[in-house]
Amino acid sequence: MIVLKKIAITILLIGLCFPILSFTDCSRKNKETGRAGQVAENETIITDFTSAVESDITQLGDFVVEDNILVLYTGNELHIEIPASLNIKGIRSAFAHSSIISVVIPEQVEIIEWAFYNCYYLQSITVAPNNRNFTSVDGVLFNKAVTELVHFPQGKTGSYTIPSTITAIDWRFFSGCSSLTSISIPASISTIENAFTSCDGLTSITVDPNNRNFASADGVLFNKTMTEFVWFPNAKGGSYTIPNTITRIGDSAFSHRNRLTSVTIPNTVTRIGDYAFSNCTNLTSVSIPNSVTVIGDYAFNNCTRLNSITIPDSVTSIGMTAFSGSGLTAIAIPGSVTSIGDDAFSGCSSLTSINVDENNINYASADGVFFNKAKTELIYFPHGKAGLYSIPDTVTSIKDFAFSDREGLTTIIIPASLLTIGRDAFFNCTGLTAISVDGNNPNYASEEGVLFNKTMTELIRFPRGKTGHYTIPHTVTKIGNNAFAGSKGLTSVTITPNVFSIGDTAFAGTGLTSLTLPNTVESIGNGAFADNPRLTVVGLPNNYYEYGEGKGEPYFFYGCTGLQQILANHDNKNYSTVDGVLFNKDRTTLIRFPQGKTGSYTIPNTVTTISYKAFYNASGLTSINIPASVTSIGDFAFDGCTSLTSVNIPNNVISIGSYAFVRCTNLASVNIPASVTSIGHFAFYDCTSLRHVAVDSENKSFTMVNGMLLRKDKTDLNSYLAVVSVR
Repeated sequence: MIVLKKIAITILLIGLCFPILSFTDCSRKNKETGRAGQVAENETIITDFTSAVESDITQLGDFVVEDNILVLYTGNELHIEIPASLNIKGIRSAFAHSSIISVVIPEQVEIIEWAFYNCYYLQSITVAPNNRNFTSVDGVLFNKAVTELVHFPQGKTGSYTIPSTITAIDWRFFSGCSSLTSISIPASISTIENAFTSCDGLTSITVDPNNRNFASADGVLFNKTMTEFVWFPNAKGGSYTIPNTITRIGDSAFSHRNRLTSVTIPNTVTRIGDYAFSNCTNLTSVSIPNSVTVIGDYAFNNCTRLNSITIPDSVTSIGMTAFSGSGLTAIAIPGSVTSIGDDAFSGCSSLTSINVDENNINYASADGVFFNKAKTELIYFPHGKAGLYSIPDTVTSIKDFAFSDREGLTTIIIPASLLTIGRDAFFNCTGLTAISVDGNNPNYASEEGVLFNKTMTELIRFPRGKTGHYTIPHTVTKIGNNAFAGSKGLTSVTITPNVFSIGDTAFAGTGLTSLTLPNTVESIGNGAFADNPRLTVVGLPNNYYEYGEGKGEPYFFYGCTGLQQILANHDNKNYSTVDGVLFNKDRTTLIRFPQGKTGSYTIPNTVTTISYKAFYNASGLTSINIPASVTSIGDFAFDGCTSLTSVNIPNNVISIGSYAFVRCTNLASVNIPASVTSIGHFAFYDCTSLRHVAVDSENKSFTMVNGMLLRKDKTDLNSYLAVVSVR
């Protein structure tokens, strides 16, 4: 069981369905059917195999077992009794993401790992009395001695009292138990770590008075001395006054409490922890007393209805992203504050003014804009501030993202003093139509409202609010990163023949419909033309040779869903195109099929390699004819070809890459010829309509066993096949 042992838990933790490489998304299937197992009532495991060999993986009824470990349940029963006759020693992820309601575990089981992960309907787990490793009490799974809580059923409802033999609880035990309404903590508990995350129905936590580490009052959890506020029940709401014994509000203590409307903090509190009130979307009022010195990271992040707050002059530190995404309209920073973390006020779309006390030694403000004390660095321009803005002539630098996403900003004037503009300082300013630079500035210049370096050899920023056609000046040799990104009003652009470099995502998300790149271009950055749905035709430069097909590098034209043609002329030294499809010069490698092309396509018989993401997201491709000349199908080659229904892989193909047909949701049949010796992981993952997989009987490397595609050496569990309709 080599692969299963290594990958089972890893795959579950990234949200996949089984501890094996699955062709189907079972969580979506369960949500649609509302039934228990991974297989719906009118479905069965694929049985049209072309060959079979002995294997350590067996299917007994609805149970798939490997090396005496139950790895998958394929039935549709809601109430499961695992047969003792299976003689299994362990359960690993077998019921994960299923809709089962109850399960009975036999006495032989010694190992249980992620067996019931995300089983939101599970209400009861029963263990055979003679089991030497596990037991159950009131439908909850424990180790035999009841000193460790192994799994609390997520569908269990009402109140629950933790047994007095348990000493610690953490995030694994009650997370996602949305129907749990109250919980009683015994005197034995010494450690609690994020134990009640996503317990959305929890209204009360009660602690035994004899507990030496924790206490409760009014259903709220505290440390024993009631100096630290630990946890406010998720479903508790309305107004709340924190007891006046509290000195610290713990991390995440009120996080995501959407029913909470107001909080009164007593003047005993000195610290508001990280994430303390984050995502309290109905919180409208918080009173911070003048005893508080620290406001933690993300403390009030995404408190969207919190329109005002007073920071007292006791506060010395405001954490990063502390008020990000909140509903604040204005904020005053007292003289006491010496540290403000990055993005403390980012995403506050209604914020129009930040005012800093003149006695503050580190920060200053002018006209509602936030600066360092000397006003040499512009740190933050309020999101809600609109119209024209002239940067003061004391400013020498603009901080990264200082103006980004300011939709109301229309014009910005840059003084002669400005020497440095931070990364993406003006990114996504949708209303910005002009950037004007003082003629005496030594580092920057502007023309027609567009920002350049001083010599106008680099185009730095095209204002996103500018519209229509634009001709890049002949002086420009470099188009910077994100230079035109998000310019939806840009309909066409003339790139002059002196340009040799185009930066990362330079033209991403524009309104361009066609594009011709001059032959002088030698460098094109990652995702340079991505997400241009109106772009239909692209002409490539003759001399460019690095097409950016390295794995992990964004393809130039990702998200160009309307792209019909990629053109390379006969003089191009590295590429050729036929019918708008891009190949290497001698047409042995198919590099890119435009996403907007539709219907059937026949690959030329000169092609031996279908490259990485060659047909990526070609959702209109209905059928593909792969010639006998092809020997290799690359990773992600047909990823997202949602209209493909069948694929005939010719007998000369040797390798099929990882994720080669991932998300081909209408793919119903596929053949594996005798020539194939290598199939990458997840090659057919999320092919939810897959009904038939035929492995040639002459294939020496692969075979089908009980609905699973296996290597014949049995060292690799390649993929679990999709469930199929029998009607």
